[in-house]
Amino acid sequence: MSVFSPGAVLAINRSSGAIDWRRRLVPFGGSEVLFANSTLFAKSDHTLYALDPETGKEIWKFCPYGTGRETIYSAPTVSRGRVFIGDRAGYLHALDARTGRRLWSLMTSRAANNDVNGPPLIVGNLVLVATNAGRLVAADAKTGDVVWNRQTGGPSINEIARVPSGLLVATHSSLCWFDAESGDMLARRSFPCRQVMTYVAKGDRTYVVTAPKNGSWRELVGLSGQEIVFRRRIPFLWTLARVRSGIVEISFGGFAFLSPFSGERINHVQIDGECMAAHPAEYGKHLYIMTSKGVLWALRWPPSGLSARGSTIACSGARESIVRNDSSTTSRAR
Repeated sequence: MSVFSPGAVLAINRSSGAIDWRRRLVPFGGSEVLFANSTLFAKSDHTLYALDPETGKEIWKFCPYGTGRETIYSAPTVSRGRVFIGDRAGYLHALDARTGRRLWSLMTSRAANNDVNGPPLIVGNLVLVATNAGRLVAADAKTGDVVWNRQTGGPSINEIARVPSGLLVATHSSLCWFDAESGDMLARRSFPCRQVMTYVAKGDRTYVVTAPKNGSWRELVGLSGQEIVFRRRIPFLWTLARVRSGIVEISFGGFAFLSPFSGERINHVQIDGECMAAHPAEYGKHLYIMTSKGVLWALRWPPSGLSARGSTIACSGARESIVRNDSSTTSRAR
């Protein structure tokens, strides 16, 4: 798990909730961690770290512009021994996953707002990124040569999703479907006077959260292909997450498993006084989720028949040891 401030990556024992090791990230962390090629990848707002997952020891780091500014918001993607990551100068980088050596860098656009903030997607021999310049760029993963470059109609900071028809890209106000081989746009669905806050796709279903530009209430929209099948007005929702068993809604005060057909909450786990802060991780029969107060929850998951509330088995109070910067660990069972 990764925490924002002070920046750190921690290894938590799945059974007891005890902290095995902690690695400081300066000054901030908070991005999702990625395990691939027997390596743990974590990042601050300017540096990508490759760490030993058993000890937290640094193997290599990639910091292309120094530590004085926030220059990397993109999450990394790992494929075939290479790490792909974008930056706020408009570049997509390919690194050797074992050594961190830069293999190539591609300038995706020279527009004024050309940040590559979303995670790259690998499709066959292509690596794809959607950018703030309103472009969807496909490059050869080995050479960095551009294969095609298409307009999306607006800035994009979300992941690119694989869907049955090809690719799905979310801009600030619309969803766009593209053919993966040619890059041709297949369809677009706009949300006039509303912003796309977050979305996830699972199979032929897409779930998108929109909000008015001058209001706080939000709407959950469910689509089958390009057709809307439900709309549900909801209170403030932080994000949506895709897990093996379905879609999880993460909001202030708890999280819930959603019906794939109506978007209604099937199981709602309420955590009083807490704001859910990060995407959950599903492993075996457990779901792990962290709050904005730095508390990591482990729950039995999925609930039997998806009809009973999730049952907490352990909770690690990681925030106390991080914020106070001491070696104490608080662990309690519920």
